[in-house]
Amino acid sequence: MARLGLLLALVATASLAPVAQTAVGVDSAHVGRLALFVLAGQSNMSGRAPLDEVQPPDPDIYVFGNDDRWRLAVEPVDSPEGQVDAVSLDRAAGFGPSRAFADSLKARYPDLVIGLIPCAMGATIIEEWHTSVDDATLYGSCLKRVRAAEPMGRLSGVLFFQGESDTNDLETLHGFPLRPDTWATHFTRYVHDLRSDLRQPQLPVVFAQIGAHTAPDRYVNWTTVQAQQASVDLPQVRMIRTSDLSLIDRVHYDVPSYRTIGGRFAAAMAELLGAAPGLDIQGHRGGRGLLPENSLPAMRHALDLGVTTLEMDAVVSADGQVLLSHEPWFNAEICSRPDGTPVPAHEEDAYSLGHMTYAEIVRFDCGSRGNPHFPSQQAMPTVKPLLDDVLDLAEGYVRPAGQGPIRYNIEIKSSPQRDSVFTPLPPAYARALYDVLKRHGVLDRATVQSFDPRALEAMRAIDPTVPLAFLVDNDDGLAANLDRLSFTPDAYSPHQRLVDAAMVVEAHRRGVQVIPWTVNDVEAMRALVDLGVDGLISDYPDRALAAVGRR
Repeated sequence: MARLGLLLALVATASLAPVAQTAVGVDSAHVGRLALFVLAGQSNMSGRAPLDEVQPPDPDIYVFGNDDRWRLAVEPVDSPEGQVDAVSLDRAAGFGPSRAFADSLKARYPDLVIGLIPCAMGATIIEEWHTSVDDATLYGSCLKRVRAAEPMGRLSGVLFFQGESDTNDLETLHGFPLRPDTWATHFTRYVHDLRSDLRQPQLPVVFAQIGAHTAPDRYVNWTTVQAQQASVDLPQVRMIRTSDLSLIDRVHYDVPSYRTIGGRFAAAMAELLGAAPGLDIQGHRGGRGLLPENSLPAMRHALDLGVTTLEMDAVVSADGQVLLSHEPWFNAEICSRPDGTPVPAHEEDAYSLGHMTYAEIVRFDCGSRGNPHFPSQQAMPTVKPLLDDVLDLAEGYVRPAGQGPIRYNIEIKSSPQRDSVFTPLPPAYARALYDVLKRHGVLDRATVQSFDPRALEAMRAIDPTVPLAFLVDNDDGLAANLDRLSFTPDAYSPHQRLVDAAMVVEAHRRGVQVIPWTVNDVEAMRALVDLGVDGLISDYPDRALAAVGRR
């Protein structure tokens, strides 16, 4: 009640006219296709401007209402009508920036279907957004709502507008100490933990810096919080400014200003999303349709194209070096011995990489002969590179603004038949890979994938925070395959022929991304995107990027 009383004291506007909102559900054509956006923070995220006009709904913009039902979004988007979750009950919600954000984002992406998930609560301070799985907390409540909404699509971003209450001339508020000089620390922790809990380490986040106010005697720490917000420097996070906009009371904006804020949120979010919001385009083996597979030139070219993720295979040499290779031996179709003669097909097993030192391996050429299955591949002399060298290349590459840091998807090539013959046992294999990723500081941007459940279990035993993807090429179905693991993986990567709408919806219901392989046909790419997949692994990343409008 204290929070509600303070909230009402902050509001000095005309009374807000209630707008009846009818739950219509999600059109069957949109199920599993929504780009979902979390709306978190305090009253300026919910909105406080009078509802002075009736806003027509857009059939492509939905809201997951506070009654836990989907409906077409109209203001107030954060309507308290039928609210199930009392912790974020905001009876004063009015016109805000949310629908304007969705309208502006849709103008940039005409084919986008948007789902808004309101979680904001007026008069809250940053410490009230501390990490907790308890759904009686703001963080836990929002996490629960996001997970309930996720079967309808792909979580694509977070909007956050908060900080005004942290500037109060009080020592505590709602039982929490006010620490305006640590706002950035708390927000950084919030972003990190939310991304971790939602298993999206690069989830785009846009937050608004608090703008102007008209109560200097009350908001004595205003400039401190503004400075804290301006100091935030996180990957895939953008700040928008609001200090030039008009107020209707001490801290809340008028309708035109909220529309402007919504537009600024959309512009910043679009910068983070790129041309296909949330879609992960992976260059398979670096893009072997274009350059020799798993090579430094291929990885460099994939970076030049603008892929989201470098996909590759890792094996371990006899001297413990982690290097890139699809097979744990030299492939006779593409590799030549140090004397320049092709590796004979009947002698492939004699060239086990697990029984050769890297100094021996690096003498073989696996690019000059090209690849008979990819006639347009540019042939050139290449060696199997160390993963260290690939990471040095990629981490030193300067990506254009808006692309975000490069991600990695690395396959462990183990199987019971290969154990101790071609590859280490899964625990040692996973440890060797993990140590390289940790040494380069990329664990938060690296997914480890495998067809072998033992490899994924081994990596999870080392570090349960590493994102894991289960590769599949059987007809057993999603449920049966996931039952082979003791945990739910971050991603399910089936052969493209296995993907249908029902499977995508069920995977999303379980909180699992769907990233099929290896998709080289443009029409197939577009069809899979229409089904709502979360990414594409392709030998031709140039085609995939063009298919989703990024080239």
